[in-house]
Amino acid sequence: MLDNDEKFNDFVFHFEILQDQDLIVGTVSDKDLVVRNVYVDGTSKISLRSNPMRLTADGHQFASDLNKPGIVDQLTTTFKDAGPKEVVKIVFSLGKKALDKKFEELTVDFE
Repeated sequence: MLDNDEKFNDFVFHFEILQDQDLIVGTVSDKDLVVRNVYVDGTSKISLRSNPMRLTADGHQFASDLNKPGIVDQLTTTFKDAGPKEVVKIVFSLGKKALDKKFEELTVDFE
């Protein structure tokens, strides 16, 4: 079980990846996320300050693709060792394949 500090650090880690991949952007400025170490009682803590955010078009596509059937299962099995950049590419690729398959099913009726 993760304690609150571990959950927060995990959140910041994934939040930064979304920002690195241009899936989220600030609505106010280029400085979307500020992460810094703060020392409290001799221990290092992460402090987070965020401006208002929004998903980019790619961010919306990524979220949509993640919701397609089987995508998350494939990520957690077949591609479980992929890095963050590869995961984004994989999700987009699998989402496109699912869309192409659905499009093909729909257009067969018109032939």
